[in-house]
Amino acid sequence: MSDVPAVRPQPSGFRAKLRELYSYRNVMRSLVEKSLYGKYKNSFLGFAWHFAMPVVYIVLCYFISEEVRDRPEHYWILVASGIMAYHMLSSGVAGGTTAFTGNKGIIKKMYIPKEILVLSRTTVHLIVLLIG
Repeated sequence: MSDVPAVRPQPSGFRAKLRELYSYRNVMRSLVEKSLYGKYKNSFLGFAWHFAMPVVYIVLCYFISEEVRDRPEHYWILVASGIMAYHMLSSGVAGGTTAFTGNKGIIKKMYIPKEILVLSRTTVHLIVLLIG
């Protein structure tokens, strides 16, 4: 027998990736906070813009749905929820595509799972949808 220690294979698979992502949850939290608060930092409304935009969508949908004939009751709620869900999906995809180029400084300086970057952008848009 040799005295060489056995090399353990690194765990692979879905559970191992979830464990790795969970271990970097603080990095994801800081990326989400940076995106939520830093996006509108120098604007007049700031963070309140996340609350103002869904209200604008709802008001617009209400006035537009008043012009539709033969509509079901509370049609504006259906239209507003559909528009906000579509907005979350489209901005999540758009944010996910630029996640790597927008965070190239982080990628070069330290190791993080690359999925964290896309998940943080998508989480920001999900939070905005939940606010709405």
